[in-house]
Amino acid sequence: MAGLEARVVGLEARVIEQSQRVEGQLNMVDERFDRLERHIDVRFTAVDERFDSLERNIDVRFTAVDERFDSLERNIDVRFTAVDERFDGLERNIDVRFAAIDARFGGLDNRFGGLDNRFGGLDKRIDRLEGRVDRLDDKMSRQFVWLVGLQVSTLIAIVGAMAAVVFMRA
Repeated sequence: MAGLEARVVGLEARVIEQSQRVEGQLNMVDERFDRLERHIDVRFTAVDERFDSLERNIDVRFTAVDERFDSLERNIDVRFTAVDERFDGLERNIDVRFAAIDARFGGLDNRFGGLDNRFGGLDKRIDRLEGRVDRLDDKMSRQFVWLVGLQVSTLIAIVGAMAAVVFMRA
């Protein structure tokens, strides 16, 4: 009977040792997840900073465009005032000035086209950033699946080894 109790005590000690080892491995996995989480937080903070920077740049550009519009509006108002004052005897002169104004509006159309191109480029950048974030998420998901698979297979191997030891002695 004493031999059986010694074997049970020995098996209990081995089970405790194995559970402590598994607990240590789980702690390592938790630490690794914590590091990965901090790394992801840093990356997302960097992405947020980039978006904030882009937003500030866009705000500055819109302010510049608003200033250009105000300047153009003032210029157009001055020219129309001059046209109104000279209208009676300067019909040909007015046609020339309207042609100049039409050319300026054509320039404005070109500038708006340039702005549309810039926003298109900004959309492409944002799409690329979203693609990078999606790829990072997919990679993390695959790594998590591998990690869980390794843990489960290790657990099965340990339980199998323990079962083999128990059944071989029995």
